Amino acid sequence: MEDGLKKRLAISIISSISALFILLILIPSPVAAHNPTDIEMTHHPWGGFEVVVHHRVNDTTTHYIEKIIIDVDGNHYWTEYFTQQGSKYYQYYKTDVGASSGSVITVTAVCNQDGNFTKSFSAVNFGSNTDYTIPGFYGLGVFGILFFIVLGFIIKRKIN
Repeated sequence: MEDGLKKRLAISIISSISALFILLILIPSPVAAHNPTDIEMTHHPWGGFEVVVHHRVNDTTTHYIEKIIIDVDGNHYWTEYFTQQGSKYYQYYKTDVGASSGSVITVTAVCNQDGNFTKSFSAVNFGSNTDYTIPGFYGLGVFGILFFIVLGFIIKRKIN
């Protein structure tokens, strides 16, 4: 009698696991479509802007950033439409936004399958951007100084 009970229990467990597996396969995944995750905007001294919308996709022709909407100080400035995404990781757009110092630029990226992402940027010192330094050079300078200090200690130990 125990063998029959064990056999029925095993069949019941296997049937339940199989049914659960089939349901998981048949239920569409809600993760397939998703919002853009971030927007970066860079202002260049010559007045141009680069917009990078972070949006990771598997197929850039079926899942992509459909449009980028740009507003300046609450007024619609421009909408750029796309039929596919330029990269599996982001959509890039370059423009010349007519904004002055102190303006608020709002960028909205719309996914063709689901959702959108909006981020605002404050325009500071437009037309008078004279800071041409590259922040990475600061790190390189610190690294160089530390390198020569350590090298000096090593040479001093070798001499003594």
